Amino acid sequence: MAIATKTTTEQPGQTWYSSKLRDARWQKKAAEIKALAGWKCEECSGMQDLTVHHCYYIRGRDPWEYDNGLLICLCWECHRERQMFEDALMLGIALHLRQRATCDIKNTPAWAFFGEKPELLPLE
Repeated sequence: MAIATKTTTEQPGQTWYSSKLRDARWQKKAAEIKALAGWKCEECSGMQDLTVHHCYYIRGRDPWEYDNGLLICLCWECHRERQMFEDALMLGIALHLRQRATCDIKNTPAWAFFGEKPELLPLE
């Protein structure tokens, strides 16, 4: 099973995405997200090597076509760590779903895919 991940080295099929990140529309959107974050990493408050992270991707959508709420300003190190965590999480979910391939997904509560039913805490 292949899980798509972003890498720091450009693969032959990734040239199109790298070129989109050089597009003026993405550069403008990325600058807007960084400005909204006060030109600081939203994880560690660092101000060096800032990037913009897509919280998730929507097939067929260009990088600059996302709502601001789906983008986060991160320094390069926090971006790398977050991407590794998200990739591992997605792989874990994919493997878990593969193991449960015979279950009725439409009629199974979401928590069932992750083990025991979570305890709900009262709203304050």
